[in-house]
Amino acid sequence: MANNTGQKFGGRTKGIPNRTTTEIRQNFQLLIENNLETLDSDLKELEPKDRIKEILDLSKFVLPTLKAMELSSNDNDFKKVTINLGSGIDPNAEVDYSQLSNEALLEIANATTKDPNADNGTDNN
Repeated sequence: MANNTGQKFGGRTKGIPNRTTTEIRQNFQLLIENNLETLDSDLKELEPKDRIKEILDLSKFVLPTLKAMELSSNDNDFKKVTINLGSGIDPNAEVDYSQLSNEALLEIANATTKDPNADNGTDNN
């Protein structure tokens, strides 16, 4: 007779990890911990490209896999930035930023990232 009640009878409770899976993970972790020096020396014997590949393959067992995300945007998502260069300045002229001081570069960066409607905390009196 089939269970049509929607209730679960017996088995593992939702959210509780499988005991066998937990034991295997613990034993695998011990295996890795007890062989770190051997793994390290084995990795050092590999060519750099192979070493990186193996490290990335091993990392799948340690680091959580991140879900790929898609970024979508509309033209309305971007804030338009207008810089007034003043009169007599050619807006098409190239600027040699290497000749500017760090302070000048920071001032330009701050001016282009500030919200013009926000209070900048300075007193202009």
